[in-house]
Amino acid sequence: ANEQTCDPSIDQKCASTKLVHIRLGLEWFINPDHLPLVVAIKEGIFEDFGLNVELIEPKDHWEAEKEILDGRLDVAVTEPLHLAVDAMNSKPVLGFSRFLHTDGGVMYKKGVGINRPR
Repeated sequence: ANEQTCDPSIDQKCASTKLVHIRLGLEWFINPDHLPLVVAIKEGIFEDFGLNVELIEPKDHWEAEKEILDGRLDVAVTEPLHLAVDAMNSKPVLGFSRFLHTDGGVMYKKGVGINRPR
């Protein structure tokens, strides 16, 4: 996929190269937002960069930072809102990239007296 491809039939040095396994937690079930990740796995793009990426779907809602801190995930896709809350609560996690095309948001039931954020 790029000039950094490791082909053991050409380069004996890369035949012994061990891929780094990364457990990537998704914020929800696999959906069109995750297409770049699925394609990168299927086409070997992550392997070209020495990575073995495992996509992990939550069985139910999870707190990604807790999964990372407890060692069950290495990295996670999350909504920006969660990163702000984690930072506010002094969680030792770091947001390093924007993946989702949405900015997240807050939903509420119309007509319950909420007129604006405070």
